[in-house]
Amino acid sequence: MNAARSPSLRRLTIGLGLILGLSLATACATRPPENPEEAAAAEAIRVLVDVAAIPGDFMARQRLSGAMGEHRLAADVVLQKQGDTLTLMGLTPFGTRAFALIQDGREVSFQPFIDAPLPFPPELMLADIHRTLFLGIGAPAADGSRRLHLAGERVDERWAGGRLMERRFLRRRGKPKGLIAIDYGEGMRGSEPPPKVEIRNERFGYTVTIETVTFQRLDTPRG
Repeated sequence: MNAARSPSLRRLTIGLGLILGLSLATACATRPPENPEEAAAAEAIRVLVDVAAIPGDFMARQRLSGAMGEHRLAADVVLQKQGDTLTLMGLTPFGTRAFALIQDGREVSFQPFIDAPLPFPPELMLADIHRTLFLGIGAPAADGSRRLHLAGERVDERWAGGRLMERRFLRRRGKPKGLIAIDYGEGMRGSEPPPKVEIRNERFGYTVTIETVTFQRLDTPRG
């Protein structure tokens, strides 16, 4: 099948990016026009956690659904962390590989498997993942609210029963402005994603619901 001529594959590839906050067209409207891709990539890299600092190894199969303007989006992905490497694998509607986005330490590489290139810097795909699961995540906080300052952003959290229930990101300086709000549903303990997470990103004008279908620890047993 010629992926370049397939509307479903083209929608999937674009949809995966939009779902994760990744519209270069929107980014261009809020960034210096001379180097919009460089600015967008720098924005993503700024919030990435070194993979070596993320505890444990795991693999998660996730189902994404969301909306950006009039566009309704849906896709499946596999997120895997092993050693110093974090991999986000996008899947086509047929279950085959659409792309692999790999973070090794703090270095990011992208490999497409279909002829439908992403219309934005792929580094942006990792930004919401890190804000949701890794950036500033550590030991449980006391129930109630707390405020952190991470990667140049103010982060307001709400905790209940030892679980993280909500995070709200506001930029202290720089552009684009706007709120990023993450609702953890039943709450997240540690870095294991809860059954459902909803992200509302006002900077790029989208919402996405991430449902974790399966989650498996890959740590080598001791003994």
